[in-house]
Amino acid sequence: MSKRWQKTSGKVGISALVCFLLNSASCVYAGSVSPRDCYVNFLTALYYARDISAVSNYFTKDRQDAIRKMGPEERKSTLADFKKYYVSKPVFVAEKIAGNAARLSVKGVCLAGNKPYNATVTVEMIKENGYWRVAASSCSGVVQIN
Repeated sequence: MSKRWQKTSGKVGISALVCFLLNSASCVYAGSVSPRDCYVNFLTALYYARDISAVSNYFTKDRQDAIRKMGPEERKSTLADFKKYYVSKPVFVAEKIAGNAARLSVKGVCLAGNKPYNATVTVEMIKENGYWRVAASSCSGVVQIN
């Protein structure tokens, strides 16, 4: 085997592993992963997502079903809407778990257009069939307009 092939196959192998991990991260059984860890996995997938299907497994079954029924333009605009809730440099302020429900409060930096602002995101999660899923999220913060 040539050295050129070995270099290429190593890159392909690593890329395949990263893609596998990103796509399967949402499928970690909740018994071994906290809602916080699931949300971090969601943020990672959201950052790299080019299509809503890359993050749909992180949502509740109802939302997954709604996403599957969307047309191409609606899928594109929905992904853009979800990306508005992307939090860089997340700091978890609170995590409350009550049975199959969890509420996270996360502070970090979000973008409004191209302007970064400090924000607090509240994430509601539920456990469905043993997996933590994002049910709803809301974002608050002040955007300075110059």
